Amino acid sequence: MAATTFMSSWQHFEFVTLATLPMFLFSTTFYPLGVYPRPLQIIVECTPLFQGVTLMRGLTLGAAEPACCGPSST
Repeated sequence: MAATTFMSSWQHFEFVTLATLPMFLFSTTFYPLGVYPRPLQIIVECTPLFQGVTLMRGLTLGAAEPACCGPSST
């Protein structure tokens, strides 16, 4: 949201898509975190979408606990 305030034209909004598409693909929605190599796992764990997916998965499956919001051990 803060980045969009600095965009001077509509064409710059493509950068938002450029940032969100990989975050969506690597958010462990489609594949578990253990599939990725460890260096990529660290990067994925830092993205906000991964944290949201982990939290929503825990709430949906009834496994919501404080550890659900932290780094995953899988």
